[in-house]
Amino acid sequence: MSQNTASDPSLVLPTDENSTANATPSGLALPPFPSQANFSFRLLTRPDAAAYQRLRLQSLQHDPHAFLATFDSEEHLHEQTYANHLSGCYQPPLLGYLGIFDGESSPDQLIGYLQLTKSFLAKQDHIIFLNNLYIDANWRQRGAASALFAEAEKLIHQDGQIERIFLSCAANNASARKFYVRHGFRRYGVMVKAIKWADHYDDEVQYVKVLIDR
Repeated sequence: MSQNTASDPSLVLPTDENSTANATPSGLALPPFPSQANFSFRLLTRPDAAAYQRLRLQSLQHDPHAFLATFDSEEHLHEQTYANHLSGCYQPPLLGYLGIFDGESSPDQLIGYLQLTKSFLAKQDHIIFLNNLYIDANWRQRGAASALFAEAEKLIHQDGQIERIFLSCAANNASARKFYVRHGFRRYGVMVKAIKWADHYDDEVQYVKVLIDR
């Protein structure tokens, strides 16, 4: 799947779990939720395409400013396109779309995902990029984003070769920016007016988390 369809290389969704701002899109109510959620995690594969497509379209429809792609550009794509995208990104045990599931549902329900990817250039084998973070609107402010981030970092540490984690987000996505800083990322650059949609501009803010400082 091309960058203009279902893969945004750097922009992510609001996920500030300690704030009521942007907690859920308008019209979506939070369901009852246990204080200690039973989450499970795994890399998504082709059979997860329908669930991934549902969340992907939800993200583009309800949080359009958080992604480079648009709902109009993806709403008519076939499920097979999403399956091919997941398959192309899947490189266990580390790279691909890491899904977070409600472990108390049967079968486990996909409630969010985060893409882990690399440039595959020899001189950048020591860095990794986190893209496309999204948590189902009905599961925000419940610790899911932090749990997903923690699982991703666990996999990265297990790899043993990654020294730095990079990500970026839209400047107007204040809750996401606070979330990343709270999880140890620091701002290192800005791509000015890198985003243009409906005749409005926004900057892309770049973050890094140093795991091994050499």
